Amino acid sequence: MMTGLYWTGLDSAGTEHLWDEEELRIGAEIFNRFPLANHRDPNSPIYPALESSLPHHTWREDNGGEFRPIFRRANPWAKLGLVNGEAGSLDLTPLGRAFLAYQVNISEVLEIACSNYVEQDRYMQRELLCPYAIMADAFLQRLNSPLSVADFYFCINPYHNLGTDLSYAMTHGVSSSNVPPTAKRRIRSMLHHLVIAGAIREITTNTEWVARDTSILERIVGLPNSQATTQAPTQVTSSTSTTPRANRVYQLADEPRRFRIAAATSTDPEQKARLLERANELHANTVEALAKIILNMSETPYESTKSYDLYTETQGIGRLFEIKSWTQANLSSQLKKAISQLEEYYFRQKSDFLAKTERYIVLDRNPQGYLEDWIEEYIFDYHRMVLCWIEEGTVQTFPSRQTHLDWISY
Repeated sequence: MMTGLYWTGLDSAGTEHLWDEEELRIGAEIFNRFPLANHRDPNSPIYPALESSLPHHTWREDNGGEFRPIFRRANPWAKLGLVNGEAGSLDLTPLGRAFLAYQVNISEVLEIACSNYVEQDRYMQRELLCPYAIMADAFLQRLNSPLSVADFYFCINPYHNLGTDLSYAMTHGVSSSNVPPTAKRRIRSMLHHLVIAGAIREITTNTEWVARDTSILERIVGLPNSQATTQAPTQVTSSTSTTPRANRVYQLADEPRRFRIAAATSTDPEQKARLLERANELHANTVEALAKIILNMSETPYESTKSYDLYTETQGIGRLFEIKSWTQANLSSQLKKAISQLEEYYFRQKSDFLAKTERYIVLDRNPQGYLEDWIEEYIFDYHRMVLCWIEEGTVQTFPSRQTHLDWISY
């Protein structure tokens, strides 16, 4: 049985002591202050700033005239996709700017990082591995049973095909607590990343972990629309892709998708946060599904990379959409963001919309069962917005609110 000894994870160099959320944000603020800084430069202004703001870390050493910055081991900001990281660059990525602006928190950053992380197979030298996806798949298969470091080291093949039944491996694997120290540290570190992401929880200190949020685990595995799959997830490099969807060409029913595009060159953190969200696969799929419905009605969906997700006009009425993917942990905050964003876009860009424009919050799936009782009235009656979601290629809402969607035809 091959083991996970050569899995390294996001923090192969053991710099997780730098991963405190506020310290990461302080570092991001310093890097944002010095956008041309390079951590390989011993005279870089980032070092006095880091030493002043975070003095309990040793940021650089002079070993016999040799400059030895802490970043020579690993750069947690780069590992998490918060800075570019290429050739010593500390230029913030769109994700980094969103994190600095409190648009995303450390749990969301870790979920993205774990979902996107791949590493070279250093044992067989043949392919890229997706260790966090394999770990998440194992927890999904063992929902009611804890998993240990030894389980991952001795029982779970690092080439495990996602979705393959693990029952035999778990019952016939070697049972031992003698995991080599380096492998133990790395596997514990990776499990801790999944804890921070909100996917699993620790039930025995540094010993056993169990599934906490299946929706997060499914996203890390890469399950489309939370359905089981035996295919490995589509992976990118360890830095988050931030290509705006507006720059891609889509074909729906042999008809090109049309957009009204706002300029996307601003360095405004909120705009960068919007581009980050659009990199989210669930969000992109929901936009695509809604755009297809609008196109099939022979209407035109417009999109702005600067602000709103979609806008269309039917029956002499404007329809402005803010689209959100959600988890049980962030559903409330996502709805609050959507309300605030719709209010702002409608106010700032009302000259772009028809005099009568209705506003819609569209979720990637049905939230009923997770909403507090007052939410429906608060959104529909107080804010005069429509809360709806995509379900099997259609737009759905609460049974008593269906008249708000009568304009949609299939």
